[in-house]
Amino acid sequence: MRHELILGFSFTSNDEARQVLDKVLSTAGFLPQRFEIKAADVDNALACEDHGSSIRYILFNPSWIRGLTAGASNNEYWTRVGILAHEVGHHALNHYLEGDESNPRFELEADEFAGAIMAKMGATVRQAQSAFGLPGMCSQEGGGDHPKCADRIAAVAKGWHTFYDNLAPGTPIPSHPHVIACQEKGKWCPDAGYAFVRRDPNFTARWLPGKKHPSAAHVIAGDKEGAWSTEPGYSFANNVPNDLTVRWQPGKAIASHPHVVACKEEGKLCTEPGYVWVNQSNPWANNLDVKPAP
Repeated sequence: MRHELILGFSFTSNDEARQVLDKVLSTAGFLPQRFEIKAADVDNALACEDHGSSIRYILFNPSWIRGLTAGASNNEYWTRVGILAHEVGHHALNHYLEGDESNPRFELEADEFAGAIMAKMGATVRQAQSAFGLPGMCSQEGGGDHPKCADRIAAVAKGWHTFYDNLAPGTPIPSHPHVIACQEKGKWCPDAGYAFVRRDPNFTARWLPGKKHPSAAHVIAGDKEGAWSTEPGYSFANNVPNDLTVRWQPGKAIASHPHVVACKEEGKLCTEPGYVWVNQSNPWANNLDVKPAP
């Protein structure tokens, strides 16, 4: 789709669109400064170039974007991402060098590209497909420049699976710190020691002190981000970096509960000499509160 850059009216860039585009470009491995996104007098969205410079453009009709995302329910964010990832796909695949007109093959290739990019950005396959079955993007019958809705949705899924199905569990999302591929295919999880602040759309993860390590027994997230600690009564067995092996340490003081120590029997806590539990029958009911012995 090679087009001369001819604009029928003055336009300005949309900040939100710029931010989303930068995420897409970075994920795709492009330099954001080589691309411009502008509101323009176009039917919907358009990938084009200015023959007089090396800048590549993505033009969009704000009214069309608003109308499209209005029907996107909870997937408005991923709908916008999908539209821009699709247009970046036209640039990445050099469609404007192959012909002057859009055609169904070009559209499906750009859809597949968008699916892979959104997988890298952390979208589920349904989120990645959210834009491509909407009435403003396609029709059930197809026709003209654009394929049928079913074909577009399938192309996005193909691109998504091309990226995601090759990921081993535990693989980080490139664009999201401390977020990894879960054991269950098609889902993302917080890395060890982290928890999601919000899952959608940003997958922001934060360090959560006290959270149990997923594979190291009796190891919990410490107060300092990235540092591991042990459950009460345990100590690290070896003073070796990244070795999370622990051992039970009888007599070890429990920092959060004065006068409480680890018993000889692993997993049980006792009072220091001269103290007794406030609740003799069930000390846990009173958060390990103790009192001087009578």
